[in-house]
Amino acid sequence: MLETIRDIFFEYAALLLLVPLFLAFTHFKRYTLRLKIISFYLVLSAVTQAVSFILWRKSVNNFPILHAYTVLEYLVLLWFYSHILKGFIPKTAFAALFIAFPLFSIFDSLFLEDIYTYNTYSRSIEALIFIFLSISWFVKIVAEDEATREQGIAINYINAGLLIYFAGSITLFAYNSYIEEMKITLRTNVWLIHTVLATQLYILIAIGLWKVKAK
Repeated sequence: MLETIRDIFFEYAALLLLVPLFLAFTHFKRYTLRLKIISFYLVLSAVTQAVSFILWRKSVNNFPILHAYTVLEYLVLLWFYSHILKGFIPKTAFAALFIAFPLFSIFDSLFLEDIYTYNTYSRSIEALIFIFLSISWFVKIVAEDEATREQGIAINYINAGLLIYFAGSITLFAYNSYIEEMKITLRTNVWLIHTVLATQLYILIAIGLWKVKAK
């Protein structure tokens, strides 16, 4: 019974992504640029998950999709943080991050880790960067007045979702090689944690977008 519930959750939990995606599509025009960027991120996630799922169902290795997605996800989310942390973190720091990580990720895929295996190094470093940036946002708003903080409520939910996702997933990313050596049942249970983390991310993004809609 528990295995059946777990399998259903694995296959259909990603459908929760449709909730924030629907909000993004229906209210896109009224969004500020920072929320439009999050909308692009949702579209990227949806397309990637759909393609990966189709390949998985056909027993085709979908890790090359993950390697490409890692770079695209990073660029979109860094674009988002470069806007919400404008004036708090120097532009030169973001410029360096925009260049350095994609170059490392490409190098990682070509020379360090096979493109048909999990890109442990890139995913781990990406997680560390966004943990730092998401914490920076919460540090930034502490110094702002109440009116400014009120305007950032939607961002708070989205940022919290990203912080929980990357902070919770970094261990899975870093120790994926060990996880792959586990028995299939244990490995599935471990990656269930990642699915739960992704689910909470979509829920918190949806709440953030709904807060904008409700104004």
